[in-house]
Amino acid sequence: MTPKEVARDSQYQRNLEFDNLWDVVHLDEKMLNADKDHQKVYLVPGEAPPWRAWKSKRFIPKVMFLAAVARPRFDTDRGVVFNGKIGMWTFSRLLPAARNSRNRPAGTILTRLVNVDTAVYCKYVLNKVVAAIKVSFPSVNKVTFQAVMSLILEHSGGNGYVLPPLKEAALRRSGLLMSNDS
Repeated sequence: MTPKEVARDSQYQRNLEFDNLWDVVHLDEKMLNADKDHQKVYLVPGEAPPWRAWKSKRFIPKVMFLAAVARPRFDTDRGVVFNGKIGMWTFSRLLPAARNSRNRPAGTILTRLVNVDTAVYCKYVLNKVVAAIKVSFPSVNKVTFQAVMSLILEHSGGNGYVLPPLKEAALRRSGLLMSNDS
């Protein structure tokens, strides 16, 4: 190790600050077969067996899923504010069939798998995961954040302030909600 790396590591070891990771969203990728290689089917007399798309288990494609979860948020008055589940997405797209076949007419919507690389993964995270995170968290956070920031500015960045109440509905009913959010 170079002296610069040793100094950096020793500085890191002196800082024993614990990060509880409460405000972290965990992304999990799973790669699964699109179908099982063996399938037990119970048929009624005269019923045709289900159509299998692949002739051999060697040709079953793999499907990639992306799941996002975070720490659940609870409130003693309201119960569950956020259950921790953000969403789950599959790396696939819907495309119309280009031509007729014995299985379907042209124009039938088919699910096609997407080859996942860095660009596709980043696009999914930015367009789907970040949007779902913004939607899934309650609107109380915005009101509380604005109120806390205004208190911090009033106290010139010091810590001598009291946190505002977190009950947006009660503030709205009483008419005390900040003017830019009502």
